[in-house]
Amino acid sequence: MDWVYHNAGHMLADLPAATSPSTLPSYQYLEEIQAYQPADCATLTWEVEGGKVVLTLLDLNGAELFTARGPGFLGQEEMSLAIVRRRGQSGDFVSVIQIVGDGEQPRPVSILEHNTDRIVVRLSGWLEAATYELTPNSARRWTTGVRRFRSWR
Repeated sequence: MDWVYHNAGHMLADLPAATSPSTLPSYQYLEEIQAYQPADCATLTWEVEGGKVVLTLLDLNGAELFTARGPGFLGQEEMSLAIVRRRGQSGDFVSVIQIVGDGEQPRPVSILEHNTDRIVVRLSGWLEAATYELTPNSARRWTTGVRRFRSWR
């Protein structure tokens, strides 16, 4: 099963190439397919006007990672994309997307817990850390160090 993310801009992937990729994605509209050998996590960055979009892929154990060029939105130029492939009947794809202004750095991201009941991710840095919890029934965000709680469904 494949999880795909695409974004406008120029993508940077500073990852080790796969030594022997299994099967490259066979989507007929993809070009410049590259296979990578991800560690437990990987970061891909798209340079865009005014900053960058940073995609952190977490808990990649056993997953395959590919990048490629493919069609953008109707009438737009091609976009760079990432494909994470997992084998099996089901699987989780855990990612964090950060939009970062020129001259700024993305926040460090870590996974605190990942099991069938919930996934907990932490963004560190700046003045406070933010912890995000995802369960089968809800998504919640706690901001530590401040007296506020926010929940959305």
